[in-house]
Amino acid sequence: MARSDDSAGKLDGIVSPLAMLDASIERGLADANAGRVHDLEAVADALDAKYAAIALAAERG
Repeated sequence: MARSDDSAGKLDGIVSPLAMLDASIERGLADANAGRVHDLEAVADALDAKYAAIALAAERG
C-alpha cells in the first residue's frame, strides 16, 4: 500500500503499481544513503541462528 505522501502516479486516489515501486525504491535509497543498512554476513548469521532455533524447537515438539 502506498503512503499518502506518494503523489506521483495518483489518479482519483488510486496509486499505480509503478508509482508504488518508485516510492519504495526512493525510500530504500534514502535509507542506504543515510547508513541505515546491515552487513550481509551479520544478517545471514542472524537468519541461520533464527531458523536453526525454529528447527530445534520443531524437533522437540
